Amino acid sequence: MVELNGVQESTTFFSATKLTASIPAVSISTTGDLPVTVVDLLGNQSNAVPFRINPVHTYDVGLQMITAPYDYSGDALSAIIDEPNALAAVWYSKTKKYDLTATAPADTIYEGKGAWVRFLQPVNLLIKGADLTAGTGTLTLPLPAGWNQIGNPYSVPAPLSSFVVIDGSGNRMSLAQANAKGIIYAVLFSYNSATNQYDAHDNDSLQPYRGYWIDAFQDCKIEIPTPNGNSPH
Repeated sequence: MVELNGVQESTTFFSATKLTASIPAVSISTTGDLPVTVVDLLGNQSNAVPFRINPVHTYDVGLQMITAPYDYSGDALSAIIDEPNALAAVWYSKTKKYDLTATAPADTIYEGKGAWVRFLQPVNLLIKGADLTAGTGTLTLPLPAGWNQIGNPYSVPAPLSSFVVIDGSGNRMSLAQANAKGIIYAVLFSYNSATNQYDAHDNDSLQPYRGYWIDAFQDCKIEIPTPNGNSPH
């Protein structure tokens, strides 16, 4: 039986020299070194070997709009970061109000969507979630008319020039074309915690792990393709 940090984990025996263990997310909810031991049927325990848990990402201190290149649907926010009392706020343009943790979509981090948080200390994202771009190489987000919080669904910068807007009739166009047609505003905004102001973005890239505001003048969709045709996760 494999033990991680003194807790027995589900173990599969393959041979006298090989065991595998299934480790639930709750067992690796802190970063650092955890001892791994093996206990045989007679209760004899092996020497401990350190198992290092590195964070997927570390968010800064302070007020910020965040996202992640993974989807954590079904996982509570407190289960994926090492701040159990963290609260998130997500703006919903149809009701024109913020939803707060633990009400969806502020209950966790969703790939491609942004959320406000305020951290009093650096906070670690502990585990990887599902990759909604796997197999398709793109992520399509519905944008109700009004302001929406979105995020880069990849771990590398995503150029705004590659974004595709899809109107209600299924017509596909660039951000600039959609702006000219009165479908969407082609300038996005990110919050700068150092200046306590918004930075405008119209010809650069969305950065990983950072959320952005985008204003849709009518219901539409936005398609964010994988940068350079690769899957950077």
